Amino acid sequence: MTRTRSRRDRSVSRPPAYGLTRREARRLRALHPAWRIQRFLDGLAYDVAASGCRSPRRVLAEGRVQCMDGALFAAAAAGLSAVLFRTATAAQPAGVEPEEISEAA
Repeated sequence: MTRTRSRRDRSVSRPPAYGLTRREARRLRALHPAWRIQRFLDGLAYDVAASGCRSPRRVLAEGRVQCMDGALFAAAAAGLSAVLFRTATAAQPAGVEPEEISEAA
């Protein structure tokens, strides 16, 4: 017997991954609004030796950051949340404010 998916199952789409693992994407999505990005960066160890520029994925993996790493990480986290926010508001039901959708996610 073949199992068919309902119409509701087809309408739910997964947010774009952008090459991130589920765990990385979940951690970046949790950094919304912007003050959470800053709080996250403030909690990381500062790399005084400045051993090269880290990608946002390396920042998540190593838990260390320097100035340029923090800037790149903040831009990536803010950009991802903006994309997800636009995706959520594109299919926004009438009469529902965008803040209600983003807070519920």
